[in-house]
Amino acid sequence: MRRARSLDELQEIPMISSADYKEAFERFSISDIVLGDNTVTWHSSSGSSGEPKWFPYTMRDIARTREQILRLYRVLGVREDDIVLQFSSVAPMISDAVPYWMIDAMRDAGLRIQCVIVSFYLLQFAMPFAIKIQPTMLTGLPSMLMLIAEHLPESSRERTMERLREEPSVKHLLYAALTRVKRVRPRDVLRRLRVGVFGGDLLDPYRPYVEEEYGMEAFDVYSLTESSVYASECEAHDGLHLWIDTQVAEVIPKDELEREREEPGYVPKATYLHRAPQDTEGELVLTNFREALPLIRYRTGDLIRVRGTSKCSCSRTHPRIKILGRLDDLINLGGLRFSEAQLDRAMRRVKKHGKVRAWRAVLSREGYKPRITIQLQAQTSNESALIEELNDRILMDIPALGTALRVELILPLEVEFTSDLGEDLTTGGKFRRVVYDESFARGRPE
Repeated sequence: MRRARSLDELQEIPMISSADYKEAFERFSISDIVLGDNTVTWHSSSGSSGEPKWFPYTMRDIARTREQILRLYRVLGVREDDIVLQFSSVAPMISDAVPYWMIDAMRDAGLRIQCVIVSFYLLQFAMPFAIKIQPTMLTGLPSMLMLIAEHLPESSRERTMERLREEPSVKHLLYAALTRVKRVRPRDVLRRLRVGVFGGDLLDPYRPYVEEEYGMEAFDVYSLTESSVYASECEAHDGLHLWIDTQVAEVIPKDELEREREEPGYVPKATYLHRAPQDTEGELVLTNFREALPLIRYRTGDLIRVRGTSKCSCSRTHPRIKILGRLDDLINLGGLRFSEAQLDRAMRRVKKHGKVRAWRAVLSREGYKPRITIQLQAQTSNESALIEELNDRILMDIPALGTALRVELILPLEVEFTSDLGEDLTTGGKFRRVVYDESFARGRPE
């Protein structure tokens, strides 16, 4: 067993990736992987890029996570008697457990708060109660919260008309008339909202819209199922503070990633985050201290930019980063995630009206809304029929994409035919099939 007694010695240990983690679970038994027999619960990733990854937690791991959750909410300005409306995923995702751990953490710290925990799948169901209880803090995916904002005017009109039918009165008649002439926004009905906490998606494209619609200050948060550690914005909103007292953070600079791509077998070198120059861009690498299954030098697949390593204007000294996107083939649209492999499978199954020889998906935004544009090199005598067949095949192979299109979480798919897709390559030297337009990370004015 290799031991690391210093940061320099730690960098002598090879890095691992998500693929290495999955391979270990395929080759070895659980008892060979997990340390000790103190595991009390397991949580999984979404499995968007294939089989989900499962991660064990001991009671000590949970206690440490609760400590970090408490720190997170102190940074975000939690107050006594706050009411927190939390939109979360369902078990076995980690975001299902975190709200309950937060309640325990607040109780242990002597902070009296209330939590309303709602599945993403019950957003509309929960809104009448949210209006009744008037939360002061809100957490969730920015894309989902904007979906609520888009549909709230229609649902508000329906509710006021229903009340008018049930109890005809001048007051209800005026309310019904008002919803027809004025667009109802979340800030109009959730009047006590002060803070919004957002993770699981890039916040920047949504931030101005979320803050305007909800009338609250939006904070960006970063965390991993693999590591259960956090980075969060402070009141300065100048990057996310990555807490290096709870983990060891490194960054593989872009030039090293390029060399890895160009030289098969080359092992890229990483720089410790707190030593990295400002504006360094590269892949984030983390070492955590979990009891059940610590991850040593884990390549997260997340591309970051170092915003700064000096003391922040908020007086915190943890380095600040900005999440730029993914380096792997996972397509992350917040509430919708799927892999390049799923899209490729749909392309290969197109046969009736032609054949797709090569393709690329370009992800962009109009305002905050994501759009997927499929660029094709294809052999066909009927482009319209091929597009229709392709759409049907994609929706059949990726049902979640069909749902996202139906509820207008993303804009309609676009298909373009081209004779040349260029030579853009991934860090592994493969043709890059998923490309992010610059508007995807920052949003584009409508």
